[in-house]
Amino acid sequence: MPEHKVLVVLPVEQSHKKMLETAAGGRCSFVYKQPGDLSDEDVSDAEVIIGNVSPELVKNAEKLSLLQLNSAGFEAYAKSGVMRKGSVLCNARGASSLTVGEHMLAFTFELVRHLHRYRDNQLECRWESHGAITSVEGATVAVLGMGDIGSFYARKVKALGAECVIGVRHSLRNRPDFLDEQYTLS
Repeated sequence: MPEHKVLVVLPVEQSHKKMLETAAGGRCSFVYKQPGDLSDEDVSDAEVIIGNVSPELVKNAEKLSLLQLNSAGFEAYAKSGVMRKGSVLCNARGASSLTVGEHMLAFTFELVRHLHRYRDNQLECRWESHGAITSVEGATVAVLGMGDIGSFYARKVKALGAECVIGVRHSLRNRPDFLDEQYTLS
């Protein structure tokens, strides 16, 4: 008989389920739900929750020993009275650096090259200029927020030839090589 109940609130495929269940070696029973389909009962007897559950529901998780979020943000769960005393809260800091950082890079190209305007023109069979375009190479780029995502992005624009990459962060730390200048928010 499984010893522990694990509630998984992430989109998982059959291969993910098999991997989790194999790793547990029969010691855990797994319940797979979508966040919108959760009830107090689903959460109240879960010892481990993998994924983001409403902090209001987490308050009712009387047996919770571990909450593994699928987001970097955890502040709502760290408030007094949300988590059971002695339970462990883990976030997914760094898990989205690649995808979000590349997305930011794509938007940078879209903005400096007016790609969205040219796409709209093409759809309407119009061939007109939207003015001068700029380049990342030789540019000065300011990055507000030097966490995992901001650092990934700053590294990429520096590698693309940005002349000056300025990082703005909450507190001063050793300046990484990919930043030319670094400042605090104040």
